[in-house]
Amino acid sequence: MSRVTTYEKILRKEDEGIYIYIPIEIEEDVERLEISYDYTPWRPKGSAWLNDVDMILIDDKGCDVGTRGSVIRHAVISPYYSTPGFDVREITKGTWNVVVLPARMISEEIDLKVHVKTFKKERRWYAGDTHTHTHNSDGLQDYRKLIGMAKKAGFDYMFITDHNRTILHMPKSHDFLTIVPGIEYTYPNGHANAWGIQQPYSGTFITNNQEGFLKLKEESEAKGALVSINHPMCSKCGWHWPLDNFDFDVVEIWNGPMRIDNLKAIDWWHNELVKGRKLSAVGGSDYHRDYYIVKLFGKPVTHIYSEGRSQADLLKAIKEGRTSISWQMGSTFIEITSGDSVVGDTVTIKSDTKIKVNVSNLKRGHTLKVYDQEGEIYTYKAKRRENHTVEIPVKNAGFVRADVRYNLKGFKRFIFNLGMLFAMPEQAFMKEIPPMVEAICSPIWFEK
Repeated sequence: MSRVTTYEKILRKEDEGIYIYIPIEIEEDVERLEISYDYTPWRPKGSAWLNDVDMILIDDKGCDVGTRGSVIRHAVISPYYSTPGFDVREITKGTWNVVVLPARMISEEIDLKVHVKTFKKERRWYAGDTHTHTHNSDGLQDYRKLIGMAKKAGFDYMFITDHNRTILHMPKSHDFLTIVPGIEYTYPNGHANAWGIQQPYSGTFITNNQEGFLKLKEESEAKGALVSINHPMCSKCGWHWPLDNFDFDVVEIWNGPMRIDNLKAIDWWHNELVKGRKLSAVGGSDYHRDYYIVKLFGKPVTHIYSEGRSQADLLKAIKEGRTSISWQMGSTFIEITSGDSVVGDTVTIKSDTKIKVNVSNLKRGHTLKVYDQEGEIYTYKAKRRENHTVEIPVKNAGFVRADVRYNLKGFKRFIFNLGMLFAMPEQAFMKEIPPMVEAICSPIWFEK
């Protein structure tokens, strides 16, 4: 939702060379701000010279945001893109000022109009990748290449999480793509992402024990970072320190292509939910490079149901458990609601309480499974590619979540085994392969 307010002012000859403040009121929950201005006359009749009016934008704290000359008279300011010369930043509530400078007045008077367009935050699903690497650690691509790939994929956001390396000079955001800085703390006993802080620790990341890691985690969180335990059940680089002797908010249950290690992580996460632990789940491609014709970037994709697309909004939504994970952009997607409540919410059970499960792009032969803390409460196998919606009464306190699973057959099974042969040989060509997950949605919680 957008709103345009126009401010008019007459500039006179005596105003030449003087900065003139035009206060503008910015409401709460504005995500993007666009400022444009025009004035007449621009070129006075019969004059070889132009009237020249510059514009400066100052925020509610009195700090410069950026400036524009009279040749280009439009600027965008937001947390995910700002016009060159303007700060990439959140828009704060309060009195801002558009400051105009009549640098050259050829005319006796100028009719100036300043147009202020504000865009409110939009609560919706935002898609992207929470786990990627650049050549600053062991990835193949630089920032710019990775950003271009994210834009091409249609992402709203991307987290860059190099191993034990705080990225220097990383762009805040680019071309309407929210870029969240991070670091993947990487140890022989486990990996963990710290998102949202350019420098989440002081000194060195090096430690040989869990106690040292927990101090780094505590420092990162104190600085405002959100910490996720990564691929805890990975056969190659899983989590080998205890998982039950410290608190954390997020776990990466789906890392890269779906495989048995991910199924183990999903089972572990589900059991934590059964215990009553409100543990948020994400997926991440853990992208380093593509392998010949196999494209791995953005697989899987994590959808975040957020108040907006700023870094702060996205991280807040993840922490609150507002996530749904799909294999890739445009593939099967699950959404669960209960009245006006969404994933991550806690609902008080009434006699008519129901959950609604919406599945888009459900593929033929794939099976939707809905669970509560007691086990499966609904199963549906698609006979064709379709969208599927079901309403289910809620009787028990606890949670309701859902996923879509499929059996590997024929050529897909051969490709899976071939991939495992190179990546994890011990998991290749097994006689029995459990159903894989195509999509999974975080729970809504219920209480009596």
